[in-house]
Amino acid sequence: MRPRSNWTEQERDARSRLMRLAYEQDFIAGSVVIMNRVCGKKGCRCATGEKHQSLYLAFNHKGKRTMVIIPKELESVVVEAVNTNKRMKHLHQTVSTTCFKRLMSRRLGR
Repeated sequence: MRPRSNWTEQERDARSRLMRLAYEQDFIAGSVVIMNRVCGKKGCRCATGEKHQSLYLAFNHKGKRTMVIIPKELESVVVEAVNTNKRMKHLHQTVSTTCFKRLMSRRLGR
């Protein structure tokens, strides 16, 4: 690995932010999905077409797409964790692109 002083400012910033997020924040690889559902109770408003809205977390588990309902009291926590993961993916891609460019410039002797 090259010394940090050889990294571009953009790469140093992205690596620093990525590590800070990984250390300080919870993150979940998945998506938050809004689903409309029917509860099945007779006389409920959903029986006449006004369905209940619920948030679900969609993620891969053992190679299969899985969805779990997010309890109301955890909705903001889960949404923030999913958003943190998205920010981390973006930073990871930034670092990866910079490393690839550096590798290619060495390969081409630049």
